[in-house]
Amino acid sequence: MTQRQNDVVDPYEFGGSIEHLRKLQRRFLKHFPHYSTVVDLGCGRGVFLKVLKEKNIKTIGVDSNCSAVQFCKARGGKDVYCEDILEFLRGKVKLYDGIFYSQVIEHLDFGKAVSLLHLCSQALKPDGVLVLVTPNPLDITVMGDIFWLDPSHVRPYPVGLLKSMLQKEGLSVREVGYFRGAEGTRLRIRHVVLSALLGNQYGKENLFVVAVKSGFCPKNGALTN
Repeated sequence: MTQRQNDVVDPYEFGGSIEHLRKLQRRFLKHFPHYSTVVDLGCGRGVFLKVLKEKNIKTIGVDSNCSAVQFCKARGGKDVYCEDILEFLRGKVKLYDGIFYSQVIEHLDFGKAVSLLHLCSQALKPDGVLVLVTPNPLDITVMGDIFWLDPSHVRPYPVGLLKSMLQKEGLSVREVGYFRGAEGTRLRIRHVVLSALLGNQYGKENLFVVAVKSGFCPKNGALTN
């Protein structure tokens, strides 16, 4: 992204308020146990970092946007780093109980997305949990409008592709779901009817996948302890 683009594009312009994002992300708290260590990749404004800390979970935040990192630190964040998430993960093996990344993978091309999942698998402890959130490509409003509001989006990742990518890296998919992300929208009759008719193709702009680190080693197919 050029300097001119950096000056013009606000990465959080369409991300909703911090309070609304907090409500959306609290649903993922149940996947991370007390007193564990969880890394938030692409931590943005640090919303989920605060949610985790309320459960006495040690948090590490990473974001390539240094302004966002400074914002997190101003709100009390300590272990927050301005760094490329791929570079941050390199060389880290079996260190973390959990990894969370929301609205990140769609900013990567396929090759980098594969590298990210591989590094995540290496960095997780056995039975560690990964939670991934991304725009739902099934939703007609996402692919017709919302996805393209952010010019740094590269491509969508359908759930079938994500499952395949995760499994190839020794990550067993435990749960898949969809949820609404829009803020301040009244449930008009039209919205209710379309949601009933179209299911995940309307009104559920976000897709999430929960995966667990298994004992499979992708490099040689052997089981690990």
